[in-house]
Amino acid sequence: MPRIVATGTAVPGHRLTAPEFERALAAAFAPFYADTRPILRMAERCGVRERYIALPAEEILAPRSLDESNRIYQRQAIELGEQASVRALDAAGIVPDQIDLIVTVSCTGHMLPSLDAHLVERLGLRPDVRRLPITQLGCLAGAAALARTADLLRGEPESVALVVSAEFPSLTFQPGDGSMDNLVSTLVFADGAAAAVMNSGDCGLEFISSRSLLVPGTLGEMGFDLRESGFHVVLSKDVPGLLAAPFACSVTALLANRGLTVRDLAFACIHPGGPKILRAVDAALQAEGLLAPSWNVLEKYGNQSSAAVFFILHELMQAAPPPPGSYGLLAGFGPGLSLELSLLRQPL
Repeated sequence: MPRIVATGTAVPGHRLTAPEFERALAAAFAPFYADTRPILRMAERCGVRERYIALPAEEILAPRSLDESNRIYQRQAIELGEQASVRALDAAGIVPDQIDLIVTVSCTGHMLPSLDAHLVERLGLRPDVRRLPITQLGCLAGAAALARTADLLRGEPESVALVVSAEFPSLTFQPGDGSMDNLVSTLVFADGAAAAVMNSGDCGLEFISSRSLLVPGTLGEMGFDLRESGFHVVLSKDVPGLLAAPFACSVTALLANRGLTVRDLAFACIHPGGPKILRAVDAALQAEGLLAPSWNVLEKYGNQSSAAVFFILHELMQAAPPPPGSYGLLAGFGPGLSLELSLLRQPL
């Protein structure tokens, strides 16, 4: 059975507290709002109390070319991806040349050669390690990468995999864009990298099954619009409502396939897309306290796109391991609109 053996996380060196963020937000959107008090009230309700970003706030707010932003992205992705990977490998007790497959995910910049190619030499992986970069899945990519890696391990149970996510949404901020899309994404997004070691051994969270869904008719609701100045966020206010019913149906189907219901879930790792997303998920699951780890990560780190689910898994595995034999739900949401769900189990 494929398992997550260990995780590792890394954040950039620039930390923003809620008051610091609110001051930066007011400065950034003052040209577009005669009265910034409404957006500051939105900041108070965004659920993020501290976050980490790739550059000091004043540099994030300054105009940059796409070329400059992408160079910063590449440097940060390699450095933090390496840090998170080393921590995950150390926690798993795995030496680098034992890794047979490295999977990398990111959507907030571009690299060719891809991140995995850079990490092979820096980590000391074998030259014949298989590489799989996954891009353009957005926030969904973390959950999808873990599920697809589990699928591959079922076919090759002797293999060991390293899955790495590196995301820097702060570098996509557009200082000349006063749109609600740019504002709302700025409220919740933050930066970070994470990694997970997976194999088919005797310990770690088991991947029982998974389920994917592309919600029909929703392609224009979320994503990035790439222009000369960089990535411009597309984010519909209708996303929480559009996801709620498909999520509930998909969870029910995933669990029913194993003879389970939501009441059988003891833990969950749900992508912290923002307060409205989490409240919609909470209403769909109707399971009190199940989303506490997601709320906690949103508060301490913000929405780190595809890396966020790794941070939640890290907390679950480090701070409060689930009870033996218990079932859990891993879920990611992303552009499409799309869902990626996995049923997990803490072994006996």
